[in-house]
Amino acid sequence: MVKALARLSVVFAVIAVSAFAIQPATAHPFYWPQPTPLFPLPVREDVRPRLDAARVALEKEAWAEAFDILQPVLDAKEDLLVPVAAGAAPRPVLVVSAQAEARRLLSGLPAAGVKEYEQRYGKAARERMREATAKDRLDIYREVACRFPPSDAAAEALLVLGNDALEQGDPVLAAACFGKLLGQIQRADQLAPLSLYRAAVAFRKSGDQVRAQDAWKRLGLKVGKDGLTVDGRKQTLEDLAKELDKTAPLPGTKDWPIYRRNPSRTGQGIGGNFKPVPAWR
Repeated sequence: MVKALARLSVVFAVIAVSAFAIQPATAHPFYWPQPTPLFPLPVREDVRPRLDAARVALEKEAWAEAFDILQPVLDAKEDLLVPVAAGAAPRPVLVVSAQAEARRLLSGLPAAGVKEYEQRYGKAARERMREATAKDRLDIYREVACRFPPSDAAAEALLVLGNDALEQGDPVLAAACFGKLLGQIQRADQLAPLSLYRAAVAFRKSGDQVRAQDAWKRLGLKVGKDGLTVDGRKQTLEDLAKELDKTAPLPGTKDWPIYRRNPSRTGQGIGGNFKPVPAWR
């Protein structure tokens, strides 16, 4: 037994000496390499110059050049994280979704850019919409809305998703869908009165009073003396206002006791942009 322990101690001594022998000459005797992250973030530095080039092309109204850069990013099955500069100098670097950044760049297209985009990608978007309608697949509607954001089909998909979320008791998601439509001047002017009313209800329930008032003002400009049919009932603008006043926002709380805050799973957290801070400072 003693001999076995002696041999074992010799083995450990050899391993320890070998471990120190392979350390770099400049390393501390107790140097320990940094561990590899278990879930490394797929940050792609090479995508940032392409997004910058697309931004410049959009400013020059070189639509084809910009779309050739941005659409492959949206068509990719896997999203990537890219560092982008934000704010004035000194400009901090933010890590954002490449697809979200592409959608943000396309969200500000003027009428000429939207028309060019529709000519190039409208057919593919409409084909996916027909498939979503035939199969009644919400995931395909979401794909159309995210993959072809400036298209007419994406606007239709957002309406479907917003109405479904409102009916399913998720006004936060519904408000996000209607908000994207109202954020585009051309789409906001094209919204039907019933869609504007549902948008106002979604904003009111989600606690966004500013956008609720905006949707209501747009509704007032479109609804005449004949009123609007909601849930099979003909109602005047005054009746709709009374119904909207009865719509109470979701109760807010600072606690987060269960998944997504409340039993209806409609809680919304308040967050911001992710700003990496060097740990060595």
